[in-house]
Amino acid sequence: MQKDFEAQVRANQQEHVSRSDLARSERVKTTQVQGVHHITIVGSTKQSAVDFWQGVLGMPFLFEQPNLGKPDENHLYFDPGDGRLLTVFTDETRQDAGRHAPREIGCVEHLAFCVAGYVRPGAGSIA
Repeated sequence: MQKDFEAQVRANQQEHVSRSDLARSERVKTTQVQGVHHITIVGSTKQSAVDFWQGVLGMPFLFEQPNLGKPDENHLYFDPGDGRLLTVFTDETRQDAGRHAPREIGCVEHLAFCVAGYVRPGAGSIA
């Protein structure tokens, strides 16, 4: 099913390439992305991040290091199970936002994870 979905996405992407896009791509040298290496989320505290990403979603906590760009933050690494990484910047002085995430240009709308064995209340297994 995942491969069918990926094939449909590729077909849709190819449909939307116009002649002007092709002409522009011939003038501008591009880099071919090979996949997503990791995604980094801004979180609150280390414990809150571990409780959610490992405790709720089952992603093993791998290690932590200082955020190289902001030394007062830590950078936690989790394994989402597909060979990639999910990382979280934490700061012990931050509190959980307690609000919905912003929905502005440049913001992430959502992340979708493949899960096994999840049963939605009132529904059959989706795994």
